[in-house]
Amino acid sequence: MLICLLYALILDMKKQSDTLMLRLDKVFQKIAGLDDYLVQSTISRFLKSFRVEAAKGIAHVNQKILTEARRNFEGWSKITLDLDSHVRTAYGHQQRASVGYNPKKPGRPSFHPLFCFIGETRDFLHGIFRTGKAHSCRGVKRFIDECLKKIPDRIKEIYLRADSGFYDGDFLNYLEMKKIMYAIVVKLYPWIQIELVGLKYRDIRGISVYENKQLDRNFCLTRVYAL
Repeated sequence: MLICLLYALILDMKKQSDTLMLRLDKVFQKIAGLDDYLVQSTISRFLKSFRVEAAKGIAHVNQKILTEARRNFEGWSKITLDLDSHVRTAYGHQQRASVGYNPKKPGRPSFHPLFCFIGETRDFLHGIFRTGKAHSCRGVKRFIDECLKKIPDRIKEIYLRADSGFYDGDFLNYLEMKKIMYAIVVKLYPWIQIELVGLKYRDIRGISVYENKQLDRNFCLTRVYAL
C-alpha cells in the first residue's frame, strides 16, 4: 500500500484520481515489480484510517533513516536550516481546511504546512501540518525548537534561511536569543533603504551585491555573530 503511494508522490500525482493511469499502465507495474496497482477507493480508505499517532510514527522512522544515512552527521561542525511554508489548495471537504492566503486560488479552502530542509543535503528534516488561515510565522518558534532536537548537540553553528513570510520581529528576537545566524528576505521598505545608505558592498561569486537587480524589491537581512 505504502509503495503504491510513494510511486504516486515521486511521479508528482497531486490527486488520488490521477493514480488511475498507474493502474492502467502494465509496463509501469512490471518495472516497479507490482502485481497490480490499487484502486482509488482502496487508497482513500487506507488514508482515512490514519491517526495522528501513525503520522508521528512515520516521522520517527524518517528521522531514524536520516540519522543512519548521514551517520549521525559525523564530522559536521555547522548546519543550515532552510525554512519554508507552502499553500496547498484543498478539494472537497477535507478536515481542517480553511480559507486563508491563497494567491493561486483566492477564496478556496487550503492547508498551510511548514517545512524544514537541511541546506547542505536537501534532506527533509521536519514538518508540521497547519490550517490554511495560519500565518507563515504561526508556531514557528516551537517548530525550530523541534528541529534543533533532531540535530546532534555537538553541532554548534546553526544557520537559517527563510523567505519574507518569516520576517517577524518576535521570530528574529528568538533567533538572536538562540544564537542562530540567519538570512531572511525583507521587502525593501523606505526605512530599510535609509539603513542601506553608506553601506559597502562586496562581490559574491563574481556578482556585485549592489548591482543585483533584486535589491529594488527585496533585501537579504543577515545577522552574523562571529567572523
